Amino acid sequence: MALLHENLLAVADALLDTRGVGSAGRRRAISTAYYATFRRIASLCAASLASDRDDFETVVRSLNHKQLLKDLKSDKAKTLFRAAGIGTEIGALFEALLNAREWADYSSAPTIIAGKARGDERLTRADAAKYIRNARAILSALDALDDAARLKLAILLTIPKR
Repeated sequence: MALLHENLLAVADALLDTRGVGSAGRRRAISTAYYATFRRIASLCAASLASDRDDFETVVRSLNHKQLLKDLKSDKAKTLFRAAGIGTEIGALFEALLNAREWADYSSAPTIIAGKARGDERLTRADAAKYIRNARAILSALDALDDAARLKLAILLTIPKR
């Protein structure tokens, strides 16, 4: 049985391959890839910390998008990922994905890609596919963490800092 984040990525892929949905479909694909990533991070934290279904939902609902980004970009997170042998810059990829998701959901601009030539400002399939690949890179890195690293990451991402 596929997990929710896997199903969400499959939906994002399908949106890219669906004819007739245009930039709206590509925007939804970006947003869906972001939520697949966010949900996977939340589930990783909850699976590491929760003892039952109610606790699991409490942990999942406790994460804040902007704080999560800040924590993923922190020196502690970078050190944790490096110690786990993960060379992928998770914080930077997550930031790009979050920014793209916010653009996809809220902006009226024709594309998030800077430097597009006038008249060719539309969001292409390749542009959107890049964000889905970034989501997969983040998920692969998270899946590579051992249980101890997942627990450390869950604590870093869920417990408020003073």
